[in-house]
Amino acid sequence: MTIRSRTPETLTAVARHQQLAGLTTGRIAVTSKPNDDRMMRALTPVKPAASPASATLRKVYDDAEASRTEELDGSIMTLNVEDLHTYDKDVRIGPNPKYEEIKASLLKQGNNHRFSVTRRPNDSRYFVSAGGNTRLRIIKELWRTTQDKQWRTVDVVYRVWKKESNIVLAHMAENDVRADYTFWERALSIETLAEELKNERGGEVSTTDLVDAMKSVGIPRSAKYIQTARFATTSLQPIGRWLDFEVTQSVLAPAYRALERLATELGAGDRVGRVLRDVAVDLGEALEVRSKEASEEEPRVTVALDSSAAGSLVDHWQQEVATLLDTSREGLRRMLEAQAQSPRLTAETLLAISRGEGVSFPQGRGALPPPPLGATAPAAQAPTSVAPPAPASTAGAASQMPLRPALISPVAPAGMPAATPATADAQLPAVELPDDIPPNLAAAGAAGLAQHQFLKAMVQLTSLVELEDCVGVRLN
Repeated sequence: MTIRSRTPETLTAVARHQQLAGLTTGRIAVTSKPNDDRMMRALTPVKPAASPASATLRKVYDDAEASRTEELDGSIMTLNVEDLHTYDKDVRIGPNPKYEEIKASLLKQGNNHRFSVTRRPNDSRYFVSAGGNTRLRIIKELWRTTQDKQWRTVDVVYRVWKKESNIVLAHMAENDVRADYTFWERALSIETLAEELKNERGGEVSTTDLVDAMKSVGIPRSAKYIQTARFATTSLQPIGRWLDFEVTQSVLAPAYRALERLATELGAGDRVGRVLRDVAVDLGEALEVRSKEASEEEPRVTVALDSSAAGSLVDHWQQEVATLLDTSREGLRRMLEAQAQSPRLTAETLLAISRGEGVSFPQGRGALPPPPLGATAPAAQAPTSVAPPAPASTAGAASQMPLRPALISPVAPAGMPAATPATADAQLPAVELPDDIPPNLAAAGAAGLAQHQFLKAMVQLTSLVELEDCVGVRLN
């Protein structure tokens, strides 16, 4: 009697396994009669012949599968918490001060926050795209320590990747409204944004570019703020954590740049730069120790570099730079004042000024000396003829145009007559005036002559053009 082949439903488990194994290898492991060949051929898989057309169809199929699995912008997903990562360019330099507060809230209310996530091209890793780094760290900590299933997964909103600078701006906008976000963290985020914009645009990024980019996400930052922040990340990194915008902008940045500019003119830029950084490193180490001590006493206490400490830092900078330049603190001060008021002074002139060679500079940047005694500027319509200055009580005094404030105080070198103060009742002695004396000094008589001789002597220390620009007098 002939035994007909059974269908898979009527086979024993062993026979069914053998038949299925045969299907996977292109064979049927069950005997059959000739009249069952049609059924066997139907069950046997047919391998398609290789051809260009089949390869094209396979590619179309693969592309369709890829597009089907690509997330749509705004789609809601649930991810294993271990598959979601914090943003790797987060600029927080320490624990969030509200870490324990956020953790307590999660334990009490659970996580009702939906993270915004994305992933870079050719990268399967999801990461938070608009804040939430601290919350994610806490949820991961709770999952690892408790294995409570409520922390195992998180709900997320997927955002299609556009460019890195967009992610940086999104995190900046999220963090900027928080009171615990420090000036240094803001400065670091601005520098990160500048770097990403530079990479994307293939060129340097201006302050205006940064202002516009931040404004596009609702962060109002002035050009001055951005310039101060970038200065801090470039020059004050060792003490960055303790910086404040106002102190940096009003005290540290002007002092640092003045010393840097002077050193560059004197050919000592690299050496002075190292000194400035070494002093900052020493202060940073001291602040680190103080911060740890304060944290042990009261965790929420923060150490900051106030205006008094900043002033001490500037003093230390100046003392070290003066030693490096082989001059006194007073000599350094004179050079800084001179260069601040006349940036074109040469190194030779600055060094002569530091030695006090017949030159006296005012004590403060705003404390400029009065115009040369007895001198007034030429009238606008009559540049070659000017009357002597009238007493303060005369009606025409208000119409006189004063000279530009003089950079150099009227102190005559040794061996030259000094200009004496003139009063309303003083009688100027009759003197013989040289032909080259300017009209405004000639009108002052002896005092003007002394001033003229002094100014001509100063030509030996500086260029004629610089001196004329400083004192507002043409020496021709």
